[in-house]
Amino acid sequence: MEIVFIDIDREKAIANCYDVADACLFLGSTTKIKVGDYEDCRDADIIVNSIGMPRKPGQTRLDMLDDSIRMMKDVVENLKPIDFKGIFVSITNPADVIANYARLHLGLPRERCFSTGTSLDTARLKRTVSELADIDRRSVTTCAIGEHGDSSFVPFSTLTLGGKNYKELQKAKPEKYGKLTEEFVLERTRYIGYDIINGKGSTEFGIGAACADICKAIFHDEKRVIPASVLLQGEYGIDGVACGVPCVIG
Repeated sequence: MEIVFIDIDREKAIANCYDVADACLFLGSTTKIKVGDYEDCRDADIIVNSIGMPRKPGQTRLDMLDDSIRMMKDVVENLKPIDFKGIFVSITNPADVIANYARLHLGLPRERCFSTGTSLDTARLKRTVSELADIDRRSVTTCAIGEHGDSSFVPFSTLTLGGKNYKELQKAKPEKYGKLTEEFVLERTRYIGYDIINGKGSTEFGIGAACADICKAIFHDEKRVIPASVLLQGEYGIDGVACGVPCVIG
C-alpha cells in the first residue's frame, strides 16, 4: 500500500510525510509514504480530499463555502486530465456541498464520489448517549442524518441501547435514563464541534478516524453500513440533493 501527500505547501507535505512514516513503525505498517503530485492519482484507489481553510471560532461550515469552492476548482482542473478511476472521499466543509460539486465536475457516479457526511456527527451522537446512559458506546445503535453540521438530525425511533429502545428504558429506569432527552442529545450532536474549534482551532482526530474507517471499509469490501453524504436519487422521497444517510460501504 502507498499513501501520497499532495499539497500546494510542499514543505508541509514533506513534513507530514515524515511524521506519518515515523508512526508506521509503531503501527506495524509497511505502507510506503511519499510526497507527490496529481499524476500519482491516475492509478489511485482512493483520493481523500481535505483542502480548505481552517474553520474560525463562530464560523459555520456553510460560511466556508466560497473559499472551499475556489480551492476545489483547482483540484478539479488538475484531476480531469488524468481520468481518475478510483473513489473520491471528501472531508472538506461544507461536506455535502463540496462532495457533490466534485461529483458533478469530475463526472463521477455517486458510488465513487461522496463525503464523510454525518459519520462524525454519529460518533458524537453515540458518545453523548453513552456518557449520559453510562453504557459502552459500542452498545448504542443509531445514526445522525441530513447535513453534516448545524441542521443534522437524529431519527430517535432508531436509538437503542443494547437492543432496547431508549424510550422503553426511560420508562423502566427513569432515574438512570431520564437525562437522555432528545433536545440535549441533538444539541450536543450538532454543536460539540464548536467547542473543539474554540478550544484548539480545528478538528482533526475525529474526522481523520471517521475517514479512515470509511477507507478501510472500501479496501476490505466490508459492505458495512456507515453514514456518508451521497447524492439521493429518490431515497426518502428526495432527489438531486446530497446529504448524510446510512450507506453500505464496500
